[in-house]
Amino acid sequence: MTERIRFAPEPWRPGEPAGLVEWSEARAYAGLIEAAPEELRKRLRLDAAGVAGACALTAAGIAETLVLNRVIGLGMQEPADADALDAVAAIYAKAGVTAHAIELSPAAWPAGVANLLVARGYMPFKKTTMMIRACTPLADPGAGGGGGVVRRAGIDEADAWAALACSVFGFDENMHAILRATFGGDSWQHWLATIDADIAGVAATHLVDETAWIGWVCTAPRFRGRGIQRQITAAQLAGARDAGARWVTLEAATGSPTRPGASLRNYRRMEFQAVHERLTYLHRSAL
Repeated sequence: MTERIRFAPEPWRPGEPAGLVEWSEARAYAGLIEAAPEELRKRLRLDAAGVAGACALTAAGIAETLVLNRVIGLGMQEPADADALDAVAAIYAKAGVTAHAIELSPAAWPAGVANLLVARGYMPFKKTTMMIRACTPLADPGAGGGGGVVRRAGIDEADAWAALACSVFGFDENMHAILRATFGGDSWQHWLATIDADIAGVAATHLVDETAWIGWVCTAPRFRGRGIQRQITAAQLAGARDAGARWVTLEAATGSPTRPGASLRNYRRMEFQAVHERLTYLHRSAL
């Protein structure tokens, strides 16, 4: 394995929201890999490595997913120049990963890095929106009348929690094992919404210093439209605030101008502010 990523104590470009949201997500996904036990890391060939000031995630054992085969934060601390892209290519070639992504913030420098990516065979793939909110209470957390009860999930519920997340997001038993391994970690909080005896939704929070990242937020299909996401978010904000967080960040699917993603619409209603739209560039190679 390559050397584990070592993050600076301050976000990329301290004080800038663009740096904070990218740094927060990179910390969370590096934390996901670092929480995995050694046997799992070796079997799935998981790693989080620093490259040109960014975070490169590799999972050669589950190379079909881009979630753990991507670069976050390129061009946020060091220039995303030809040398940086050479270093990225070398990491994935060494790992034997034939498809990887670069999540490119519009704040990345130097200007024109997108053109450099395209010239190297990267193709625009999808857009997501990076969001931020002050870690203050959510007004009217029960709006929607879903009737769910939200609480922290216990270690004995880790499998059920991971099973719903993987079912909704379309992941297999490998990601199930990775998510399950985060239970018990000091940096992680896991949330569970129930209706009667059924699990209606789940979510995770990753905490570093005064910043919380929320992700893996999902609602079981038969409970959608009942305000479960809002109830979970209210609990996550309270849990993050109790842990000392001042800011909460997340990533949401952008959708289109006329039909924004459902989660994006929901988070806007909960006073999350869009920092920027981030374009994912996909690269495939024959090794």
